[in-house]
Amino acid sequence: MFLFDEVEKIAGNFVGETFKFVDFHFSGLLRSIKSVKGNARIMILSIPFWAIPMSWLGVYQSIFAKHLGVTDTELGFIASMGMLFQIGTTIFGGYVSDRWGRKKTLMFWDTICFITAFLFLIFARNIWYFIGYTVFLNARYVGFPAWKCMCIEGVKPAQRSQVFSLTNITGALSSFLVLFAGFFVDRFGIDGGTRIIVGFCILGVSGGLYYRQKYLVDSCDSKFLVEEAKKDNYFNVKKYYVETFKKLVSNKSIFWLLVVQILVVFTFSMWNLYWPIYFVDEKGLGLKLADLPIFSLICSIVSLTATFLAISLLKQNVYKKILIYSSLLPVIAAIIYILTPKNTMYLLVISFVINSIFASLYGPITESMTADSMNEKERARLFSMFSTVLYLFCVPSTALAGILYSIHPKLLFIVILLLTFLTYLFIRYKLKYRSVSKNNQ
Repeated sequence: MFLFDEVEKIAGNFVGETFKFVDFHFSGLLRSIKSVKGNARIMILSIPFWAIPMSWLGVYQSIFAKHLGVTDTELGFIASMGMLFQIGTTIFGGYVSDRWGRKKTLMFWDTICFITAFLFLIFARNIWYFIGYTVFLNARYVGFPAWKCMCIEGVKPAQRSQVFSLTNITGALSSFLVLFAGFFVDRFGIDGGTRIIVGFCILGVSGGLYYRQKYLVDSCDSKFLVEEAKKDNYFNVKKYYVETFKKLVSNKSIFWLLVVQILVVFTFSMWNLYWPIYFVDEKGLGLKLADLPIFSLICSIVSLTATFLAISLLKQNVYKKILIYSSLLPVIAAIIYILTPKNTMYLLVISFVINSIFASLYGPITESMTADSMNEKERARLFSMFSTVLYLFCVPSTALAGILYSIHPKLLFIVILLLTFLTYLFIRYKLKYRSVSKNNQ
């Protein structure tokens, strides 16, 4: 009886503490949802229209390209070419956003570029169709600065990490349906299954565009910038490029955030493009095509859980500390990739769990830190220049990945390991951050 009473007591305490733990974080989630209003809420709620079908497409996109006759090396160079178009469009994003208004910029470029890109892919017959898809998909970045601005319009600086966490949660929830992608590919093959997925992309994005068009509004700041831009009869190169670039370099907080972002995007551009190929390649891990959505589903579950907890825990005074510890996770994940034997899934599951935790923490923190370092009037221009410089340095990433992978698949992940460790060192010793209340903007 004594033993039974003790077990009952321990079980009761465990259940009670677990309930308190979940209730605390769930209450934080509800407070965050209630605090987000206006355009920021519309942007968060519209994410599933993109996230659901595009998470399906992301799993099989590289494999479908190879089915069309694209080689490993060509795939890397096409992705790098896409980044060049991304740079060429993003660099004008700040100017167009100020000139047209944020809503008009976002809606026009998302409509033209997403729909055209998917039409190229759904009718794809060879490498040229895939190139067309890549060009238009990256041309949408003219609207990227406007997207960034609208996500945080009306949001207090201390709550910005919560907004980006909520976008992660919405995306993670959407990805729970990723197993449908495996069903389509298993049932109709990589060719028919991918084209069906692209059809869902067209339907989803069209619904999202309609929703945003109906409910988004241009803020007072956006309208003011449009009126101000109308006074200029010419494109002010000095204002939009020279002065903006100087501010990026002179602001140490933004500068080192940019350096860290370059390393992370460079690394994960290589990683994300080739992990599906590496997993099913006989020279790699030799898994089945239908196995791939399992890893995306794991990412969704872990991201959802980690972001759910992060909403209550991410405070401005611990941003740097969390980044330091979390940046060690991709290092461990890369080691696992290198050491995993063929046809072994459980180690890969661990690596996806680790990377998903990192992404759930890194994204909201760095997005918030970057936004905190910019004032409202110049934000579109600064985001535009920040993204342009970022992707300019990342252009060689996928081309380099293709060359490394063609030499030997594991060589790519050895280089990724070195880059992830370098990222940790920069975050640990170089990254500077002061909360917005202390920043001189």
